[in-house]
Amino acid sequence: SKYLNLTNLGTQHKEQLLKFFNDSDLDNFKNDEEIKEALIDRYGTGRVYFRNSRTNLERFHRLFNDRILFPYCINLDKKINDKIVIDEKVAILQELLERYPEEKILAICHSKDLVQKAHRKLMQLGNYKIATFHSEQSLLERDRQAAFFADDDGAQLLICTEIGSEGRNFEFSHHLFLFDLPKLPDQLEQRIGRLDRIGQIKDINIHVPYIHKTFEEILFRWYDSVLNSFKASPKGAHPYYLLKRNELINLIDAPFSQQALDSFISTANLEYKEYCAQLAKGRNLLIEHHSYHHHEAISIVEAIEDYEQKTSPVQFWGDVCEHLGINFEEHSSYTHFVIPSDNMLIPSFPGLSQEGMTISFDRENALKYDNISFCSWEHPLIKNAFDFLLNSNLGNAVAIACDNLERNIYFEFIITAQCSDEYKHLSSTYMPFTPLRVLLDIQGNDHTKRYPKKFIDNNSAPLNDNHRQFLAQIPKDKLISLFKAADVQAKKRANKYINDAIDKVQAHFTAEKNRILSLEVDDKKESLEKLKLQESSLKQSIFNAKTSLDATRIILPQE
Repeated sequence: SKYLNLTNLGTQHKEQLLKFFNDSDLDNFKNDEEIKEALIDRYGTGRVYFRNSRTNLERFHRLFNDRILFPYCINLDKKINDKIVIDEKVAILQELLERYPEEKILAICHSKDLVQKAHRKLMQLGNYKIATFHSEQSLLERDRQAAFFADDDGAQLLICTEIGSEGRNFEFSHHLFLFDLPKLPDQLEQRIGRLDRIGQIKDINIHVPYIHKTFEEILFRWYDSVLNSFKASPKGAHPYYLLKRNELINLIDAPFSQQALDSFISTANLEYKEYCAQLAKGRNLLIEHHSYHHHEAISIVEAIEDYEQKTSPVQFWGDVCEHLGINFEEHSSYTHFVIPSDNMLIPSFPGLSQEGMTISFDRENALKYDNISFCSWEHPLIKNAFDFLLNSNLGNAVAIACDNLERNIYFEFIITAQCSDEYKHLSSTYMPFTPLRVLLDIQGNDHTKRYPKKFIDNNSAPLNDNHRQFLAQIPKDKLISLFKAADVQAKKRANKYINDAIDKVQAHFTAEKNRILSLEVDDKKESLEKLKLQESSLKQSIFNAKTSLDATRIILPQE
């Protein structure tokens, strides 16, 4: 860093860069960003150490909405007991239900008894749609209650215990009502985190009722005035809590004293600010730079969104179901029900039970319901469909009629090139599964470029009886000879992909060897030997890539 400024680096500074890299390295760098990453890797934090933060992410765009605190200090002059406390807090919750009739409200407390008591009390006060969520319920019942709350026409309020504050996402709700406050700051963050997450589209309203001059006020002041937990995710909250735990517990256990509370809060507030300042000083600037790449992240997000908009799996999955005999029925405007039929072409479809399943191709709606599967290209149903279509014999040989072709008989072969030895999983990074198309006529002449696959698809038609009779007369030996001719053509085309892949391996391992030479490692010689062996094995694996017939289509002219 004493030679270069990472924030203003240009590839034109070759003399300075040669202090860190050789000419071969510099020739392989595509842009300034790759140079920065190489510097971080060789002279900083390495490749695999990441530590990000909301502050770092939100320098570029707003990912999280604001937290807005609504405290309710409850003064009770009479003797305090559980019934009075519950009645007071339920009255505040009822007021919120009346004030926001169109809003979803999540209420969290520490015990199932409190959930049940609050539920009974609210039902006595009015006709509200309420879901409950606690440990006495079965997993199925909890899923139903969560789905009832998530439904647009379902429950307005969900009252749950801590099990509802872990692992469940309710970002469609914008109001959080806390019946009580936990002692652990991480537990409070878990509760707020049910709403405060990526995907939340509005500010989060946090409603906190507490009893004046009791331990509840102590906890409220601790979270609000010291950790600032209600308005932001606190940094280092749990380690700092461990430092102050004994003082906090002693203050809670002792008779309430306003003076003692004010003194504790004032001291703790100053200490926590100093504690956060020390944490900030400990952050490594190279790690900050390495942890998040804004422009690269934006380009990836845009590419994913563009791909999802243009290539939804709905049509593909619908075609699979139609051809295999799977029932694919529209269940609602954004959900479908999939179930095997009695006349499927196969005994069973992998990943699809006999009871069927509800799926949605809409991510936003699918995330609201735990009983609905979001069906993307990565869903097991879709991936199993690809595996089945690629690896089974079904549909490997077809015959069609086609208009707008010279009168002849055409044979379209799809021949795949792929690595198949013990290194195939590594070598496929450079030489992936590659389909090669060859179109020959009955005399063996190549028409691959003249008639693209899309042209034939757009002009195809089913066979008639005369076509079928003609097909039966084609000699088997002729088909075998044509396939051998197509395989020769495919291997010539595969050589281009093989040579390109070997060049990629060469470039990658040259950079890796230069990296090892530049690092201060004890086993440098051993590491270089391993790289050379791996490079040689991958090159040999790619060089030995095999071609095999995957599908055949016989194309007859229309009569």
